Amino acid sequence: MNGISKTKNILDSTTALIETASESGKSRGTGFMLALQMKHDEIAPLLITNKHVMEGAKELTVKLSLSSPSDSTQKIGIAKYTLKKGVDSIIFKHPDRDIDLAAINIAAVLQNLTDAGYAGHGTMFSEHDLVRSEDLDSLEQSETVVMIGYPTGLSDEKHNLPIVRQGTIASDPRIDFDGRRHFVIDCACFPGSSGSPVVLKEKQSFSIEKGIATISRRPNKLIGVLYAGPTHTSKGKIVIKDIPSSLEDFAEVRHMINLGYVIPAKHILAFKDMMSARLAGQEVSFHREITMF
Repeated sequence: MNGISKTKNILDSTTALIETASESGKSRGTGFMLALQMKHDEIAPLLITNKHVMEGAKELTVKLSLSSPSDSTQKIGIAKYTLKKGVDSIIFKHPDRDIDLAAINIAAVLQNLTDAGYAGHGTMFSEHDLVRSEDLDSLEQSETVVMIGYPTGLSDEKHNLPIVRQGTIASDPRIDFDGRRHFVIDCACFPGSSGSPVVLKEKQSFSIEKGIATISRRPNKLIGVLYAGPTHTSKGKIVIKDIPSSLEDFAEVRHMINLGYVIPAKHILAFKDMMSARLAGQEVSFHREITMF
C-alpha cells in the first residue's frame, strides 16, 4: 500500500469538503478544522463554515484524510462520514444573525475513527493561530492572503486535497467595510468557496538599527472566513451575494468580480460559550466509508 509522499504543505490539510442534503437539493461548501480550548483542558474539535452552507441540512457528509499508524505525516486513505439522525445536535450557528458563521462539532466522528483503529491526517487551527490586534496594526497595504477551499466543489478527490488560492487584502480589516462586519479581499471566489479560511501569509522582515541586524518572522495567521462577495448582474448592477454552495445557484445571470467578503476571525470565539451551554448526551448516527490509497 503506497501513501502520498510527505509534504511540508500544512494549509492544504486544514479543510474538509462539506456536502449537505436538504429539501431543496444537494450542495457543497468548505469547512476548516479548528480546536477550541474549553474548560478543564478539554479541546473541542470543530469544522467552521457558514450558516448558509448548513441551511436546512438534513444530511451531512464530510471527508477526512487518514494517516499511517507509524508516520502521522504520511497520508494513506480517506474516511467519508455521512451523518443523518441528530445532525442538528452538532451544528452551532453564531448567535449574531448578521454574522454568517456556523460550527460543526466533529468530536463523535473523530472518536469513531480512533475506536476503529484509524488515525486522522490533517492540521487544526487553534486559538493561537487567530490574527492578533498587533498583527492587524502592522499590516502593509495589499498584504498577501491565502484562501483554501473547494471552488465550484472542485478538489483533488483521489487524494482529498483542496484548491489553494492567493490574493490580497483589499480593505482595512480593522474597519467594518461599509458599516458591515466584514472586510474585503481581492481573490477569485466561486460557489463552494463559502466557509474557506482566509490566512494572512507568513512573512519575514529584516531591519538594521544602530548597526544591529534583526530578522523577525510573522507566521501564518487566520484572519477570517469567506462568506459572500459582490456580483455584477447582466445589466451592470452591483449586488451583495452569499457565495452559493449549490452549483444550481450559479446558473443565475450574475458574475463574480474577483472580490470576497470576509468575516473577521475573532467572531469564531463566540462558539466557546455556545458549546459550554449545549446539553451533553445528544447522539448522532452516521455511515463510514474507508478508501485506502
